[in-house]
Amino acid sequence: MQENKALSQERKNELLKDFTLTLLDSFERGEITYAQMRDAAGFILDFWKFIKTEDDLKRFLSALSDRLSIFSKYAILSKEEEYKAKEREVIERLEKYIGSFKGGV
Repeated sequence: MQENKALSQERKNELLKDFTLTLLDSFERGEITYAQMRDAAGFILDFWKFIKTEDDLKRFLSALSDRLSIFSKYAILSKEEEYKAKEREVIERLEKYIGSFKGGV
């Protein structure tokens, strides 16, 4: 099972930059209002310091995408990464199981 890994500062910085660009681009395209941009930026900054692990990030991304749909892609990508990790784990377990039969033949 996937561990609740700590987030690196580099990854957090990348995400914060991406969030900022997403807000600015969405505002410039007229997808969100200035008030929505300000509200989302405040939400991000208020909770960002509390995000220490991958699980914290998943919960935060879910709450953020619920708050403003322009962030839903981040929550979807996070879930996709989780599913891929689980899939790799299952494949590894199956390979070991199948390999145990080959060794006994």
